[in-house]
Amino acid sequence: AEESSNAVADVCEPAVTGIELKKAPDAKECRMSEAPDLTGLSVEATFENGTSKDVSDEVYCYIQDKKIGANTVKVVYDDKETSFNIDVVADKCSYKVSYEDEYGDKIADQTTGKAEAGTKVIIVSPEIKGYTPVNEKNEFTVGMDSEFTVSYGTVPKKDIADTNVSVGTVGPYDGSQKKPSVTVEY
Repeated sequence: AEESSNAVADVCEPAVTGIELKKAPDAKECRMSEAPDLTGLSVEATFENGTSKDVSDEVYCYIQDKKIGANTVKVVYDDKETSFNIDVVADKCSYKVSYEDEYGDKIADQTTGKAEAGTKVIIVSPEIKGYTPVNEKNEFTVGMDSEFTVSYGTVPKKDIADTNVSVGTVGPYDGSQKKPSVTVEY
């Protein structure tokens, strides 16, 4: 008699013990508005059983607190990390400025400008009739998503009870039409 066995084996990949940067990417710089070009990046993972494999296409790379100049690119695989350096250069970016009241309603036409990515621009709040700017000067950092909002509050209306109305006389009636002078003071 023949006996057969249907056994199922659990195949687990061994745990990662470390990763090594074998080769940094070919590009040594990137623009502020772009992610680093990872062409040429080579990363090798080592496992607890002593084996290793190329994981270059499986890594996650990011720059934390990106700024103009020298930056560190973090390279992550599983829970292991390594890094390489890259220079970030400024590039011209367009930005838009919207003017809104405290309810988020548009109160003036949008304006645009250009500046180098990563630089700070100061927008002086223009005078808009019937509104008071929340801040006279608004500081923004130009980057990939460069849409800024300058906020305004409405000018409080004055109570009519606080007004002084005076009517000036124009002389005695002589049969012709006369317009009185009216002055309203708050």
